[in-house]
Amino acid sequence: MDCRHADLLMLFSPRDLVSADSLALEAHLQSCAACTARHAASRSAETSLRRSFAAVPMDAAAKARTRSGLLHRQAAMVRRRMLNRAGLPASLLLIFGLGLGVRHQLRPTLDAGDFAYREQILLEAPQQAVELWLADRRLPVPPFDLNFDLYLTHGTQTIDGREVPVMTFVRPVPGGERVEMAKVYAVRRADFHLDRLKDAQASLVNATVIRPADRVDLVWVVIHTTPTMEPFLKPRGQDLASAS
Repeated sequence: MDCRHADLLMLFSPRDLVSADSLALEAHLQSCAACTARHAASRSAETSLRRSFAAVPMDAAAKARTRSGLLHRQAAMVRRRMLNRAGLPASLLLIFGLGLGVRHQLRPTLDAGDFAYREQILLEAPQQAVELWLADRRLPVPPFDLNFDLYLTHGTQTIDGREVPVMTFVRPVPGGERVEMAKVYAVRRADFHLDRLKDAQASLVNATVIRPADRVDLVWVVIHTTPTMEPFLKPRGQDLASAS
């Protein structure tokens, strides 16, 4: 664990951390004097704030609103500090981690700025955002190079009562009158019988089934309006061109 990770975990109350994170943080604090000092200062400030809340004659609703506002400003301050210190992938991880970790404490406060910031991240680095989203669901990166210049959105879709992760890509057709589309589904064996699943073709769409060699519990199903899924893959040599 590095100091950036420790700073993130110190945002949460010890009771909100899973045991593995709690033990890792404790081990890091034993070996890092700087983080130990920040941790002590943070806990001291939290204790003082709790005592101040108890001493002020204020109804429960007002205290909840005040505490929610303080937590929100603290999270925003930490996001700005960490974004200045970390690169984009680390920043993405921080933002998604904060969103999950403080969601309960900030409820029901809603900030439109958070929506805008998440959309900005998706516009600037959609591939990294999607990879973090997949990792959060314990899903691997697809074993084919999707062209994220064509990325539209990602989320889940209900199929036969099961929520299936899906990524959507669109590609303009020359002339601009319509677009081609590809939807990439991550289908788990725990949710469906997959043994007989195979490529299929309909009048307007095609289905390509891809079985990763290292995951027998997972199948990728790509529904595309093109004859093959090739138009939605990264052009050959693009990675080499980007590297150069």
